[in-house]
Amino acid sequence: MLNMYEADLGVELGEGFKRAIVLMVLGAQIGLDDTDDYPEDKGTQLTPVTAELNLAEDRTAGVERIRRILEAYLDRADDCADRDDHLTRMAVEYIRQQSLDRIEGLRT
Repeated sequence: MLNMYEADLGVELGEGFKRAIVLMVLGAQIGLDDTDDYPEDKGTQLTPVTAELNLAEDRTAGVERIRRILEAYLDRADDCADRDDHLTRMAVEYIRQQSLDRIEGLRT
């Protein structure tokens, strides 16, 4: 998909940006979508969030594991972004903050 944008726009996005975007999408899927959908998914869908919460020894451990997984994806996205790519880094941090708020809500 990113190659399609490059071809369509006639702009090279760069490998760091492409890698960062893929990792941000994975982090956002877990931290935003899967956490929001957990109440509906918990009995019917296998997602990283349902798996971690169902396999953990307790709710707190499951929530902490989800947080660590999210942080790993977003830290890797930040590491992939070019040093001067402030917009991508802002997007990573936005996803991080929104996701951490939602993950924290899973504690109850």
